[in-house]
Amino acid sequence: MSVKDDALQSPWNHPASIFAEQMSTWETDGYVILKGFFAHAVVKAVNRLVDQLWSVQTQLDSKLSVDVYLENPKQERLLFSHAPLAARQAPYKINDLFLESPLVRSIMLDQRLRDILKTLLDGEPLLMNSLNFERGSGQPSHVDTLFISPRKREKLVVVWLALESICSESGPLLVYPGSHKIVPFQARNGGTRIEADEMPQFNHYMEAQLRKHNIKAKEFIAEPGDVLIWHAQLLHGGKTVQDPHKTRKSLVCHYFRKQEYWLKPWRVKRAEQGGHYYMRPHQRVAKQA
Repeated sequence: MSVKDDALQSPWNHPASIFAEQMSTWETDGYVILKGFFAHAVVKAVNRLVDQLWSVQTQLDSKLSVDVYLENPKQERLLFSHAPLAARQAPYKINDLFLESPLVRSIMLDQRLRDILKTLLDGEPLLMNSLNFERGSGQPSHVDTLFISPRKREKLVVVWLALESICSESGPLLVYPGSHKIVPFQARNGGTRIEADEMPQFNHYMEAQLRKHNIKAKEFIAEPGDVLIWHAQLLHGGKTVQDPHKTRKSLVCHYFRKQEYWLKPWRVKRAEQGGHYYMRPHQRVAKQA
């Protein structure tokens, strides 16, 4: 059975009618959880792909990059083919595998998922990036529009696919229900995208807002194939990993609304099974020997 065929065995065969019941949750909390959205065969296929990449890593002729945290919290971006073997035992993320993998595109542009994202974006979704994690990131709480700038602020959604069972000790994702309704922090430039030295001000602002609105963090404890979709302005982060022997495999993708990207139509590509993705250059890395 193919990945595509197996995905259709999911209870989410007709997502539009089921998802309609969750719209109130989206509006209230700023995220929704789709339990068992992808079948286990889909999850296994992604994990197998990542294992295969590591097995032939030094032979790859590719601009695929990886962010590694060998000396936490110091981050270094390297060509995947140049990453030291120790990188896999530390927190890391593979950037934009969707640009090279038809498998990743077929999963993250699944017709059922696109139907849901179309409702949330009020237009066709455009896959903009992908991030593969193997371990908990411990990333401080943030909103994605601090770093990613869609042409319209609200027209960004994020999809987080669990690739294994995730527990509290492995550093699960933390979400803050209702935080998407907080008035966005205004950066020096008048928008929401900030410079690194503005992060302390953002943190102070959000902490005060969380206290004001009595918003508490919730852990996303997931099973393989579960999907979490969140709003552009939802505050979220990674819980500190309590057991370094536990992994937290996941695939995360950001989507903009396709209609805002007509200025560069040559970068908007139609995927093999339908849907669209943004064919942009790989992330830049420092020159390596």
